[in-house]
Amino acid sequence: MARLPEGPVDADPFWRLAAAFLVAYPDSTAKAYLGDLKAWASECESVGVHPFAARRHHVDAWVKALARDLRPATGRPASAATIARRLSCLSRFYDYGMREVELIEHSPVANVRRPKVTDDSPTIGLDAGELDRLLTAAEADGTTSAALVSLLVYNGLVTTSTATRRTRWPASCVGVTGRRRERDTSGATPRPWALTIYHPAGGSEPTA
Repeated sequence: MARLPEGPVDADPFWRLAAAFLVAYPDSTAKAYLGDLKAWASECESVGVHPFAARRHHVDAWVKALARDLRPATGRPASAATIARRLSCLSRFYDYGMREVELIEHSPVANVRRPKVTDDSPTIGLDAGELDRLLTAAEADGTTSAALVSLLVYNGLVTTSTATRRTRWPASCVGVTGRRRERDTSGATPRPWALTIYHPAGGSEPTA
């Protein structure tokens, strides 16, 4: 306990360990991990076991519940990616408690099976309004962004090569070029000038 941050005398050692564990991570990661630890602590409380006394079967039961039960925020069970992240967080947390702080003697996550996470995006498409806002933002950024985004949207191109171009993408476009996604372009208005911008004959700026 001497290696943990100071806290109230009656503070739960689980949360003191959590505070020490999260310090090493960037704010965004620490915030996500804190949510994972809170969810795990809540699960342990619901079954009447302290997180330091939990065993593998407690984690297995929690994973099964995450994959089965509908979440109030989304109306769907947790995705495989969310479950994998939560297990990764717990694995690192318990390893930290064992090896760095030497506060606990075992990890209940050590041999838990992780769900398989594919590279496919869960996003199935954009509606007409979202597509229009995306293209408008690209047009406002300049002809290069507008041409690339239009070609990607309307032709479903693989984006590995285009994503490596030294192009400053507008904030609204971030995430679009990271991987192949299926998009519904049936409700959007095509930008035919996109094909002419890189043509040897040249092209004109889009007009509003």
